[in-house]
Amino acid sequence: EIYKQSKPFNGGRWLMIDVKTPEILNDVKELICIRTKPIGFKRY
Repeated sequence: EIYKQSKPFNGGRWLMIDVKTPEILNDVKELICIRTKPIGFKRY
């Protein structure tokens, strides 16, 4: 809900995540991969 109410900035929205455990860090990395291509990604 908070994300939906935030105003876009430069075509996107900021999402602040409080990373306190390695598990949360892994979840955040997965979310980033949804948005961007990982380094070394090659599409055939």
